[in-house]
Amino acid sequence: MKDIYIAEVTNQRIIAFNKARARGEHMPFLSPAMMSAGTKSVRWCPKQQRNIFLLSDGERRFYLSKIFQPNVTSIKEQYPLDYTRTKEIADKLKVIHPRDHVTGKLQVMTTDLVIEYSDSDGSIYREACWFKPTLQDKNWTRTKQKCDIEKEYWKSFGVSYRQVIGKRSVSRTQADNIEMLSEYYDTHADNGELLKFTSAFLSSITEHPAYSLRDTLFDTADRLCVDTRRAYRIFANATLRQLLPIDMYLPLEFTEPVCLKA
Repeated sequence: MKDIYIAEVTNQRIIAFNKARARGEHMPFLSPAMMSAGTKSVRWCPKQQRNIFLLSDGERRFYLSKIFQPNVTSIKEQYPLDYTRTKEIADKLKVIHPRDHVTGKLQVMTTDLVIEYSDSDGSIYREACWFKPTLQDKNWTRTKQKCDIEKEYWKSFGVSYRQVIGKRSVSRTQADNIEMLSEYYDTHADNGELLKFTSAFLSSITEHPAYSLRDTLFDTADRLCVDTRRAYRIFANATLRQLLPIDMYLPLEFTEPVCLKA
């Protein structure tokens, strides 16, 4: 293979990423300062206990729909791929590897989200996710070439690769509900307390189906002899951990009854 050249600043970012990984930390390869304003966002993730950097509202929705699932242990965003390997794949596919149009130096490809799962049987596996707001892209042929490189890259590691098309693939209401509850997420929530609350909350709904969420929380708090603020915090954690079968596709309103999944 011919010598592969990358910019020195890119090399420094690779070194910084690898140092962070050696410390058990994830550092997104792309930073907010490198991107135009658009819909990018930096937000705190209470489950991962770090700031995350997402490039669009669609990524935000998808991230929120995944991160609190019980079997999801981590999500790494803007994950860099080994450029020597992606260059080999590009050559094999007979497509041009992403590069700087001025200098000709290679650009490091990144995967939008890499999700790590841990199932009840102890098995750990990953899923690489590529997000695209729309297929209506005038440069779709080139976009597909990059996607094919990425797909082959992850395939070589035995990692499944998923294409997520359109921000409507995840409901805005679902994402907003999760984001609202996530403010109360407790990494050390007691599972026994969550289960006890779930039982009392569902009993309250069964006995008083017309109660608003606020009234159901008041009633559940009385049943468990806890204050209402504490009851809401437990409600948030039980819902995020999917112990409470709340229909998250409908708005969570304190003044309206809670809708359960059918």
